[in-house]
Amino acid sequence: MNQSQFAATSIADWYAEAQRLMAAPKDEWEPADYAQAAAVLSEAAEKTYEYYPFDETLAIAEAAVAAARVAGSRREEANALKMVGRVLSHIGNPLKALQPYEQALPMMREVGDRIGEATILNEMGQAYRAAGQQQQAWELRFFTRPSRSSWRWTITHKTLKPLPKSGMHALTGTIGAPLIITARSSRSFVRGETRRAKPTC
Repeated sequence: MNQSQFAATSIADWYAEAQRLMAAPKDEWEPADYAQAAAVLSEAAEKTYEYYPFDETLAIAEAAVAAARVAGSRREEANALKMVGRVLSHIGNPLKALQPYEQALPMMREVGDRIGEATILNEMGQAYRAAGQQQQAWELRFFTRPSRSSWRWTITHKTLKPLPKSGMHALTGTIGAPLIITARSSRSFVRGETRRAKPTC
C-alpha cells in the first residue's frame, strides 16, 4: 500500500478508501503500511462521521485503532480512539464513550499533543454532561465559551505565553496543571486575578 497515491477530493473518496483498506489483504503488509492505513482510516472516520451512518464510521475508527496498534503508532491510536469515543457518544452511549477517551488521553500526553489532549478532555466533559454527571464534567474543567480570538495561551506556574493559532476554544485542565484557554478568557489571569470561571454545565 502506498498512501502517497491516495488523494481525496471529496468525503465520498475518504469513505471509499476506508472501505478499500479494510477489505484489502494484509498478508504482505509491513508496520509502515499499517501506520499509513491507520492515518488514512482515522482521517476518514473524522471526515465521514457526520455524513454516513454512525455504525459505518465506528467500524472505520475501530479499524484505525487496530491498524495503529499493529504499527505501534501511539499518536494514530489516540486519534482513532478519540473518534471511537466521539461516535459512541453521538449514538447515545456517553458512558461507554469514556472508555476509549480514557485510553487515548495518556497517549496524547505521551506524544506531547496538547491540542489533542484538550480536545479529548473537552469531549469527555461533554460525555459526562450527556450522561447527567455534571460534577465529573466540572472536575474536567469543561467549558464551551466561544472566543473571537483564535489564539491559544498556556498558563504554567504564572507564566503566560502564546502558542500558534488554532480553532480551539476550550478551557481545560486541573489544579496545578497547565491550562489551555482562549485569549479572551485569559484577561483575568493577565491581571493576576485567580477567581474561577463559572461552569456552563
